[in-house]
Amino acid sequence: MSVPSSRLPDIETMSLQSYDLKFHIRAFCPSETRNPVKPVRGHRRSAASGRGGRSPSSVFSVSRFLLVLLHPSMMAQTLLLDGYNLTFRSFYAVPELTRSDGFPTNALHGWVKTVWRLNDMYPDARIIAFFDLDGDRKREELLPDYKANRSEMPDELRKQIPEIRKVTELMGIRVVEQSGVEADDLIASAAKLIGESGGEAVIVSADKDMAQCIGGPVTQLLPPPTANPRLGWRTLDESGVQEKFGVRPDQIADYLALVGDTSDNIPGLSGVGPKTASNWLRSYGTIEAIIQNSGRLKPPRFQTKVSEERENLLRNQELTRLDRGHSVSLEAVSPQTSELRAFLEEMEMKATASEVEKRYGG
Repeated sequence: MSVPSSRLPDIETMSLQSYDLKFHIRAFCPSETRNPVKPVRGHRRSAASGRGGRSPSSVFSVSRFLLVLLHPSMMAQTLLLDGYNLTFRSFYAVPELTRSDGFPTNALHGWVKTVWRLNDMYPDARIIAFFDLDGDRKREELLPDYKANRSEMPDELRKQIPEIRKVTELMGIRVVEQSGVEADDLIASAAKLIGESGGEAVIVSADKDMAQCIGGPVTQLLPPPTANPRLGWRTLDESGVQEKFGVRPDQIADYLALVGDTSDNIPGLSGVGPKTASNWLRSYGTIEAIIQNSGRLKPPRFQTKVSEERENLLRNQELTRLDRGHSVSLEAVSPQTSELRAFLEEMEMKATASEVEKRYGG
């Protein structure tokens, strides 16, 4: 899930290599050349993938290619940024940087460079950034210890959050936030709205919860992994979700309800791991059906346990399922070039400020 402003996410410290992007460019069609990102390869090989290990949906399909040729406006892309997820990664990826008066600027540097990298990868896409604001009232009522295991946000990062919001708007990116609502729910709502209106949504986040939104016109763009940053940015599509988790995107919330989510402090069913959870969901489809068929579950030791933990499992499902019913403004905003340059100069980011005219014009 996205990160409340007062909590530190469960993310390892990243090296600068995370921004050393080695892109694998697929030459199947112009769109893939323009957006050089890799498909995610999971632990399993789908039946349709053959000996090469890549399923047809991992490559830009012929039908979508023809759709772009015949109706280019139907596939207009919108990048939906998970603000805190990317901000924390920027904070830990960039070494300590400060203004001459001691004000920290490392997360700000990393955030601007990340946005500009995405601009270069998706030059025709509009970008919207989503941030948490005042926690998540709904989930905290369901589970008082929700995310209680997370450390406090470092003061050096906390000071930069208002400036990150400000520079985001100056770059011409709408900032969306709603008091008491997680950014994940707002992103899910925006992705649904964009898909229904004929557009294409790309969710930019490392959060596994977002996988439940994937399908059709909605994909997820994963930042370079901490353990192997040279993999670069990778695209997760519907086929990739099944390969990675062993379940369909619409089963991700139930999958997480069963295995739990340690980063959000959501306890799963004791003893149930990814393999058992995916096997049950492939056999029965939903968590409700798993509960109804608890007497048939394998291994047999879970038959009584699932029945006894029914209420907790259904509560977990409410915690892990994203709410796609929020109203979200998708109106475009224009960059404020002179104000942006002045802001970056004020932050003593002179090299970055010098790029403003090149990127946004006079």
